[in-house]
Amino acid sequence: MATARRQTKRAITTGSFFPLGATVQPEGVNFAIYSRDASEVHLLLFDRPDGPPTDVIPVENRTKFVWHTFVGGVKPGQLYGYKVLGDFSSASSSTKRTSGVSLLILPRA
Repeated sequence: MATARRQTKRAITTGSFFPLGATVQPEGVNFAIYSRDASEVHLLLFDRPDGPPTDVIPVENRTKFVWHTFVGGVKPGQLYGYKVLGDFSSASSSTKRTSGVSLLILPRA
């Protein structure tokens, strides 16, 4: 996956590195994912499990190995996944997880 440009009209802010996962708040959802080998992380939002992403959001904030962002207007039940790019030559890296080819799917927000 080449570096994706931001494709969303949602309000995006820094968010918090804790807690990990998707944390629903009154104004939206905080997303935080741990990746030791990532050089880029993109959050993809979906309206349908079999549809294309409606939003592509580069996660630009990192605290140690936790990438995080807050997305305004996201509600409970939002479908999402991550595309992660990184150094696959690292001994701790998993090519499947950091090649940007696979979509990392997590439970709903």
